[in-house]
Formats: sequence, structure tokens, C-alpha cells
Amino acid sequence: MRRTRSNSHRATASASSSASTAKEGNPAARQHHPLLDTINESTKWTVSAAVFTTLAARRDLICAWWVFGSILAAVLCRALKFALNEARPSTARKADPGMPSSHANSLGFLAMFVSIWAANTGTAAAGTAAVSLSTISSINNSPMVFFLSLGIPALGLFLTWLRVALGYHTVEQVAAGWLLGSSIAVGWWQLGIKKAFPILVQRTELQFALYSVTTELPAHLSRQTTKAISVSVRSSVMTSPPPLPRRYLGQTGLEVSVLGFGASPLGGVFQAIDESEGIASVQAAFNRGINFFDTSPFYGDTKSETVLGKGLKLLPRDQIIVATKIGRYGQNTFDFSAEKVNASIEESLTRLQLDYVDLLQCHDIEFASLDQIIEETLPALLKLKERGVVRNIGITGLPLKIYKYILDRVSIGTVDVVLSYCHHHLSDSTLETDLISYLKGKKVGIINASPLCMGLFTPQGPPEWHPAPPELKAAAAAAAAAAEAAGASLPKLALMHCLQNEDISTTLVGLCTAAQVNENCDAALHALGVVESPTAAEEKKAMEHVVELLKPCMNLTWPSGLPENN
Repeated sequence: MRRTRSNSHRATASASSSASTAKEGNPAARQHHPLLDTINESTKWTVSAAVFTTLAARRDLICAWWVFGSILAAVLCRALKFALNEARPSTARKADPGMPSSHANSLGFLAMFVSIWAANTGTAAAGTAAVSLSTISSINNSPMVFFLSLGIPALGLFLTWLRVALGYHTVEQVAAGWLLGSSIAVGWWQLGIKKAFPILVQRTELQFALYSVTTELPAHLSRQTTKAISVSVRSSVMTSPPPLPRRYLGQTGLEVSVLGFGASPLGGVFQAIDESEGIASVQAAFNRGINFFDTSPFYGDTKSETVLGKGLKLLPRDQIIVATKIGRYGQNTFDFSAEKVNASIEESLTRLQLDYVDLLQCHDIEFASLDQIIEETLPALLKLKERGVVRNIGITGLPLKIYKYILDRVSIGTVDVVLSYCHHHLSDSTLETDLISYLKGKKVGIINASPLCMGLFTPQGPPEWHPAPPELKAAAAAAAAAAEAAGASLPKLALMHCLQNEDISTTLVGLCTAAQVNENCDAALHALGVVESPTAAEEKKAMEHVVELLKPCMNLTWPSGLPENN
């Protein structure tokens, strides 16, 4: 009896010791302080709420790309850990999976993605915040940039440290997990840049569905039944204005909206503007699908760049294409020297609040020696391109002959884009007939500017300084009256005419108010048949009258720049 009782006592002690050892060897079996567990859970769900609020606020696929990537990274890590654990002998397998939960993993990897994105896009990362753009504007971005660049990664690191402190993982496990996670994050980022982003930056029906669910649906919940809500959401998705179509800009790889934001009005070139209204117009343009913004230090004595920069900082940098210019700085002030090129771009970047521009153009080169452009200006721009400050190079001007002079004397690829103005509109077709085929052969992208011919095709007529011949001004006035009599708008007819040629990647329209943005975007959708115009019959009839009235003045133009360049 004594021996049996003694053996029983030893067995009990051994079992107790084994259980204690199991608890010590199994991190999952440890007891944790309730406060630490609460902090752990609240941190996870706080970051989760921020992620999905961001997705709801942005309503685009780039944000969804990051969320999907973080989940994918978590799943891959879990699968790898499971495979490694299963490969061990059964006696050596750990009861605890030894890695963070999928939830915690995905948050950690999302922090990596945000860090990479912030490092690559700078202050433009503020556009990914889980708040509205107007809120970002009110805090001048800096707190939000701080949160994105440091706050989210800090939360991720804190969450990881906490799980080590709680005994869920060892330091070695965490280090291995973060090493694998960072590799996945970098790979996912590179895949996004090369493959996914060019597609995802295009607004799609999913965005409209997200918009309806996150914006329209709550308004209906208080007054309609579930069935009525479903019908209303479907209707909202169907009637949301479609995004503007896009076209590739030559060989640049850039896909630009068919309608571009001409920012000269932001400089008060045509009339005084309200700065806040101008900034709002930039945001409105982006919301309608405009992704190409063009400016110059010449417009409003640098004011255009300054106002545009304030608007652009509210937008995600990887979803916009920004162009500015060098060479022209006043009505009669020109400097195309290499020294001025380098100084000018730095000043423009400061005003635009950017690290680089997608397109830098020589502005109105007909006022300079074209040989200087070839021998000094373009080489300076190529050096900027090598540095990454400039992604593409362009030239602009009025006389069409200047383009052939330049392009015949430089190698293909030196000039990426040509911006021509006042040569593709209701009374001029010379860009189409004389130049487009040539430019395509030189692999140069084509931008058309001033579809209204600098205010010529407007009901109020051109400004006093307009250089058009008197007979062209008279014909344009008659065309405006005829369009109005037919129940149509001459500016709309002029824009619709310019958008028909698919060889022209984008047409720049001067904009400075949200109302102008919406009016011109609607006209573009009507022109391309994306949305049917409610006044299509009137516009067709009016166009016939306008064409007849302008026919006697077809291809009339005016000189610009040095005599030898005309």
C-alpha cells in the first residue's frame, strides 16, 4: 500500500511538472495581463478601422490593392509556417503556430506598404488618408503626412512588440516574419508600379459602386425599405457620370485623360480668380477623371503654378500627370539657356510642391533661336531627365514649321511630346493635315491646346489683345450667334469637334472653377458618345451652320515669334 501510494504521488507530481513545462514551452498557454490583452485587441481593431475607413474614403482600386496585398502577405506567411511546422518530426512540432494571427500579420504588412508608398510619393501620400480631402486641406497636410509616414508603421511595430511581450512569439519568429513580409511588400509594390497601377488608376464601375455604398446608401437607410435601397443604389451606380476616356501619349507610357486641365486661368490670365475656388476646381477635375494638368511659370507670373500646386497636394501623386514649362517668363521675357533651365525647374517644383514633373516643355520656342533649343536647351533637359527630375520632354509653339525644324535635327526620343495650340479647332485643320502623320513617324505624342482658339469661339468673343485677323473674328461672332439661335453652345461645339481625332492624346481646356470642369467634362462625354447629349439634334444642326460660316476663313492664322520661325 505504501509503495502504491508513493508511486501514485510521484505520478501526480510528474504530471504536474509536465503540465508546468508544457505551459512554459508553449507561449499560447501562458497567462497574460488583462490590460495588455485589451491593448492588443484595441490596437488591432483601431488599425483595421483606419484601413477600411481609408478604403471607403478613397473609393478607388489603388487602396484596395494595398489591402489585398497585406492580406495576401499574411496568408503566405501562415502557409509557409504551416509547411515548415509539418515538415518537422511529430515530436518536434510546436503546438503553437508560432506566427501572428492573419489579422495581426495583415496589419503589420499593411504598415510596410504604407511606409513604402509614403517614401515613394512624399506628401502625395496624404491623399490616402482615411479622411476627406477637405479635412486634409484644413490641417495643411502635415499632421496627416506625419501619421502616414510614421504613425501607421509605428502602430505596426508596437503591435508586433506587444505580441512578443505577451509571449505569443519569440524575437526570432518576429524577425523572420518581418523579413519575409518586407520582401513581399517590396515585390508587391514593384508589381503595382509595373503592371497593376496603370490599370487601377483608371476609375472603374467598382469605384462608383463603392461610392454608392459608402455615400449614397446611408442617406437612403433612414427613409426607404431594404428593397427600395437596393433599387436606389443600382440606379445611383448607373447614373453616376462615367470617367473620361484616356489615350496613350505617344511613346511616353503615360495614359492621359482626353480632356486636360489647362491651368493658365488659375494665374488670372483671363480674369481675376478666387484662389480657394481654383483649388476646388483641381479637385473637381480629378474627381471627374481628369489626370493631366498643364501649367507654366509664365501664366500669371508664377501664380498658376502656385495655385495648382496647392490643389495637387490634395491628390495622390501616382494618379496624376503634371506638366510645366521653361523658357518663357513674361510677355517679352524669354531665356532658354541651360543655366536658366536648371534654375527654373527647381523653382517650379517648389511652387508645385512636387519632387518631379512628368513633362517639362520648352515654352513658345518660336521666340528663340531654334538652333539654341537644339544645341543648349534640349541637352540641359536630357540631363534633368537622367536625374529623374523630369520624366519626359516637350516643345510648344504656334507656327507648325518649328516642330519639323527641331525634330529633323535631333534623334528620335529626344523630344517626347509636342504641344500645338490654335491649329486644331473649328476654323483650322492644319495640325491634322500637315503635322500629325509626321509626328507619329517621329514617335512623338500630340497635345492640342486652346480648342476655343483663345476665347475666339465664345459668345462674348475674344479679348481685345487677340491676334486673329478681323475677318476671322467676324466669322466667329456670326458662328456664335448661329449656334445660340439653333439652341446650342459654340464653346461646346468647338470642344466636341477637337476631341474626335484619336491621334491627339489630350486637349487642354483652360479651367478655374468646378462648374467649368463639370460643363467641359459633360461636353467631352457627349462628344465621344459615352453619354448621349440631351441637345444632340440641336447641336448637329448648329454645327452645320457653324461650319458654313467659318469655311471662308478656314486655316487663317497669324504670325508669332521671330520672323524666320514663321
